[in-house]
Amino acid sequence: MRTLGYRRGRIGILCAVLPVVLVALAGATFAQQPASPAPLTLDQLRWNDLQQKLNLTPDQVTALQNVITGSGATMKTDVQALKAAHQALRTAWESATPGTIQAAHQQVLTARAQLATDRLNTQLQILQILGPDLYKQWRALHRHHGRHGWGHGPGM
Repeated sequence: MRTLGYRRGRIGILCAVLPVVLVALAGATFAQQPASPAPLTLDQLRWNDLQQKLNLTPDQVTALQNVITGSGATMKTDVQALKAAHQALRTAWESATPGTIQAAHQQVLTARAQLATDRLNTQLQILQILGPDLYKQWRALHRHHGRHGWGHGPGM
């Protein structure tokens, strides 16, 4: 009987000590492994995919990112100005004063022209970075954005 109790005691100690030892070993093994790199963001994955599809140099990718980032802020300002001009036109129609309506309508036309000009300048900068052949491929990759009823014109 004494051996049965002795064995139970040894098993109990083993069951109590074994998880602690395993955790310590796992922690030591985990600490020795190099930290895994941070996962790529969706934006980084898209740029990597574009770089591979068009066979772009890192300098071209950086230049494109700078143009698109800079134009994004400009476009946002242009769109806000266009929205404000549309709101001013709606308000002018409520006043029913022809001079006010014409002035508000001119604001809308000016805001649209500015947006179109800034879009064109962005595309010209991209064309300058990529050259004619790569620019055609770029446009082919981005052509699907304007075809599904968004109302921004063909291929915009």
